[in-house]
Amino acid sequence: RKCAAMVGAGEAMTVAIASRSAWRAEWAPRFARFSRVVVCLDPDAMTDARDIALSIRGAVVAQTPEKLDDMLATTGGDMDLINSYLSVARVA
Repeated sequence: RKCAAMVGAGEAMTVAIASRSAWRAEWAPRFARFSRVVVCLDPDAMTDARDIALSIRGAVVAQTPEKLDDMLATTGGDMDLINSYLSVARVA
């Protein structure tokens, strides 16, 4: 749902995992060619998001006030707001 929400909002380079526990560190090298990888999990999964970001070279964590798909729905797809959170993402 989150991936579909981001794609629907115009963010084509989006990858989703089934759940925060579904991430496998051996997938990290697949992201090495990207200049920026932003891990954006639900607000209650910050520890997992940090662990995932640390396993991907150069990855950062976006901290959003609510679930990304909920945020897109409640703001009517306000990608400027979403991008404001993504642009200040850092390893927490």
